[in-house]
Amino acid sequence: MSALFSCTVLGKPIPQGRARTTRFGTYYPKSSKEHRCLLVDSFQCANIGQWVNISEACSVLIEAAGVRANGDLDNVAKAVLDALQDAGVLASDDVRTVKCLTVRVIDGEPRTEVTITAYGEATKAG
Repeated sequence: MSALFSCTVLGKPIPQGRARTTRFGTYYPKSSKEHRCLLVDSFQCANIGQWVNISEACSVLIEAAGVRANGDLDNVAKAVLDALQDAGVLASDDVRTVKCLTVRVIDGEPRTEVTITAYGEATKAG
């Protein structure tokens, strides 16, 4: 099984925060915005050598080490999937993600590891 895209981003994973809407616009928490920018930059740098723009059905594995105990894994996945789209790794929309598995890693250095495989290959392997 070969990965279409793979990247490790060092640092504590931050779940995507809830948007706040006021009469002046919609805002995300500062920590969420900063972390998403870090993810986008890292994914773009990792994508330079691979030139991936995935538009086929795919499976995304997200391994998050260092997420706080009450951190929602679905919000970690949202931050990663949105950043993959912003970085141009996933084509125009992440609706092509057929299978997404987010795993909380208990030990090791805080990091976010992302591996994307073609959906057919992922289902054959697991």
